[in-house]
Amino acid sequence: MEADVGAHPAVDMVVALPVPDPVFGERVCVVVSLRASAKSLDLTELVKFLTQRGVSKENFPEHLVLVDDMPQSIGGKIAKNELKARLPELLGRQTA
Repeated sequence: MEADVGAHPAVDMVVALPVPDPVFGERVCVVVSLRASAKSLDLTELVKFLTQRGVSKENFPEHLVLVDDMPQSIGGKIAKNELKARLPELLGRQTA
């Protein structure tokens, strides 16, 4: 899924993370940093893009969080653990 989301022209970096869900156990959240040339991206636009790419609906993310900077490890990889720890705060900020 990350590769398909990352193919969107507005997306610079992306990571998919699980979000707890009382019914299904977990849902998928994509955390995205945008390219400098991109103004915005919302979940509706992203789902439309994924549909056009032929991605199955069961692989669509249910949440989209935009961040200014994607935390990275010393080796230059995305620091998923840091994002996972901050996810409740990030999700709360998106709905506020």
